[in-house]
Amino acid sequence: MRKFKFICPGYFYSLLGVVVVILAACGGVDDSPNSSTDSSSSQTTGELSSDSQISSSQGDGSSSSQGYVVSSSSENTACKLIGCCNGETYDHSKDFCFEDKLYPMCNSKPYDPYKQGCSGDKLYPKCNREPYDETKNFCVEDQLYPLCNGESYDPYELGCFENKLYPKCSRESTRGTCVHNSLLRCRQEGKGENYIRDPLPGMKCQENGAITGTIKDYRRDEYGNMNLEKEYKVVQIGNQVWMAENLNYIPNATNLPKANSICYGDISANCNTYGRLYDWATAMNLQSECNLTSDNCPPSHPGLWGGLCPNGFAFPRSEDWQALVNYAGGDSIAGSRLKSKTGWSNNGNGTDNYNFSALPGGWAYYWGKESRDLGESSYWWVETQTGYEADYWSIISSDTEVRNHFWPKDMDMAYVRCLHY
Repeated sequence: MRKFKFICPGYFYSLLGVVVVILAACGGVDDSPNSSTDSSSSQTTGELSSDSQISSSQGDGSSSSQGYVVSSSSENTACKLIGCCNGETYDHSKDFCFEDKLYPMCNSKPYDPYKQGCSGDKLYPKCNREPYDETKNFCVEDQLYPLCNGESYDPYELGCFENKLYPKCSRESTRGTCVHNSLLRCRQEGKGENYIRDPLPGMKCQENGAITGTIKDYRRDEYGNMNLEKEYKVVQIGNQVWMAENLNYIPNATNLPKANSICYGDISANCNTYGRLYDWATAMNLQSECNLTSDNCPPSHPGLWGGLCPNGFAFPRSEDWQALVNYAGGDSIAGSRLKSKTGWSNNGNGTDNYNFSALPGGWAYYWGKESRDLGESSYWWVETQTGYEADYWSIISSDTEVRNHFWPKDMDMAYVRCLHY
């Protein structure tokens, strides 16, 4: 009879334990809810050992390259732990990341690659991402500007002309000498979009934007006397150049009665202050018959008519005065800007923004027998006429307007402001 050998229960369980261990090692048993290993200790430096590199055959799309983890997935564990540049980990001691692009450190420091570049561990400037010579230019908001006498400046407030800084013409508050498009200009009150470019030779731009100068009149008067060194002030206002005082010339025409040209109140000192009052034909240097008709008075002529004005200047038309008034702000306010700062009654003085210096010389009528409104008003003839009437322009003390109307050419007398042509 065969005898059977029984194995004791303790030995059996020991043997079963060995089998379980072997199966677990071979992947036959998974007794944990998450079988992934924690490799963060090797990833915190940004490097993995050759034994722990991630295989390129893994299904998550990752691959290995020289110890750095490269991944196209934003869920890459390595990127979450140490940071990446566009999905790629990098050596922080050598490179830096700027807007998802890697750049080499410059002397171990990062920089703004849009504003700077690096060569030989030294930074050089960029403007709008392009290198420039900082000994000649400087950059503001990606725009290059030339240095002014070797110095930078605020290009929105200042401009450079011949190595000297001036206010920028484009600033609304600017008045006087300024820079526009790298050229010197003069900014005035009013419609100064053109920033006055070409004043007469010798004229100067003042602090308030007035462009001033002088001319000389060498003509003989009716008595044969030379107006030696007779000097008139002139101003440029917009694109026009005006005499800055009223004409004071006695016409050399013996066939015209003296009454056609007088000083206010028949006081000669008033001519020195306010200029002379003329009837229209005398001011136009025409025969007295032209006060009664517009036929051939003056004869057909191109451009402006000279009248009694000095050489280079002419008698203005209504449209010339209108252009002046429009530039100075319009009919309702131009009077204030054209008036002198003193002399007007009842606090009616102006701001005289252009040094036009309109004085309240009044006017005369009844063929010069009476003068009126000294200190209160001033009236100026223009060429525009119809029959026995001609237009005039006026300013009064009590408001800021400039007005135009018409008068009989022979009865009333007014002043003349000559215009450069």
